[in-house]
Amino acid sequence: SSGINAEYGINQKSSYCINVLGYRSTQPDTNLNMWTCQFNMNTDQKWEVQWSKFDDCAFRLKNKDTHMCIDAPGESVYQHGTNLIQYPCEDRATSDVYFEKIRVFKAGSRLNIS
Repeated sequence: SSGINAEYGINQKSSYCINVLGYRSTQPDTNLNMWTCQFNMNTDQKWEVQWSKFDDCAFRLKNKDTHMCIDAPGESVYQHGTNLIQYPCEDRATSDVYFEKIRVFKAGSRLNIS
């Protein structure tokens, strides 16, 4: 997968960044939250967009510090309010670490997802 140096995933309404709970934790299944952006710091808030080898419209977000991807826990049934975690990136066509059908555009060094 080729990557885009997207850096921070920022919520457009709150201006908070996607953050790994527990400073720079490298443990799988660690929860993600939204936190004050830590620009110009050695932080676990930097993400890279990696396009799927299996689907031209799918991508995953890989943490540049922990080297894990945003994922939903297990193979559960997904519904509104599903908690997101970091998990080792999987290279399977059926992996749930890939996102689809959302508009992504780069504005400076910020990744805006809507």
